[in-house]
Amino acid sequence: RFATAVIAVSEAAASAAGKFVPHGRLHMVYNWVELDRKDGAGSVEETKGLNEASDLPGSTPLLLGIAHIRAGKGITHAVEAMARVVQDVPQARLLLVGALDREPAYVDQVQALIQERGLQENVELAGFQRDVQPFLEKADIFVHTSMSEGLPRVVIEAMAARLPVVAFAVDGVMETVESGQTGYLVPGGDVDFLARA
Repeated sequence: RFATAVIAVSEAAASAAGKFVPHGRLHMVYNWVELDRKDGAGSVEETKGLNEASDLPGSTPLLLGIAHIRAGKGITHAVEAMARVVQDVPQARLLLVGALDREPAYVDQVQALIQERGLQENVELAGFQRDVQPFLEKADIFVHTSMSEGLPRVVIEAMAARLPVVAFAVDGVMETVESGQTGYLVPGGDVDFLARA
């Protein structure tokens, strides 16, 4: 109530914040990225997973998810979807980029699920990366499984890299991805639909 103005990054975020912000002080400004942005190449350590991805045959579909490995990001949904995807496309790969130190117990859960589903050759946790642009350039499809997001900048970065986005239809993601045009939006938590998309 002390702010002169409050900026929300999406209509969904504005709607959530509206009950706390006095009328006339709430403004909506979408997140954005520069389309011609070029970061410097990362070090060898910073591109873990990218070297392996570069060695894949050209016909191997590479799916990419970028999010800290924590429960709110729905990473287990992506792994469960891959268990279904590889039934039809056995060579498909999912590379998950994001910090592994935020919720160690959840990381353990994700790793156990990968083992349990027999996806050791199909799913890789690449850890935190300072520069994700090389990963975006190598991928074929971007996967976003968060169950709640104001407006995820990473989805915009993926679209700027001309990647189709498969994501749960939540919050600001619905304002960003045009289902059937720039990717596919699927019902939140629906792993079967996610895999088909």
